[in-house]
Amino acid sequence: MKYLKVLCITIASFAAFSSCSNENTEQKSNEPSVTTPSTESVYSDTANVAKAEEEPLAEGAKLMKSTDCYSCHNLDATLIGPSFKKIAEKYPNNNKNVELLCEKVIKGGSGNWGQVPMQAHPTLDKAEVEKMVDYILSSK
Repeated sequence: MKYLKVLCITIASFAAFSSCSNENTEQKSNEPSVTTPSTESVYSDTANVAKAEEEPLAEGAKLMKSTDCYSCHNLDATLIGPSFKKIAEKYPNNNKNVELLCEKVIKGGSGNWGQVPMQAHPTLDKAEVEKMVDYILSSK
């Protein structure tokens, strides 16, 4: 019997609480609501902005992977040719250096980093080489 009384009181309390909760919800629904972006949307927007800023660099990296650049160069270590970081340290990223390095990639050259000549890449498109050079010069 005690169990039945406790159960009834619990159910009545729950029903009373539920009706109060619904009344508060209905009152709030008449008020103007302010929507805030979810954490997920804020992060995705930030990621999209960062991605848009990095796309040219990412495209340069992708183009380099489709060539033979990594046969002689590495990001951090000297292989046959200097590392990309060493190149970026030697040549500040400006129009003059981008033009100079594009010419070296397309025509080849020697003497700046030792006796081993850089192979010419005459079939590469200059606009693509510029993207690759931008990527290299951003690797400091």
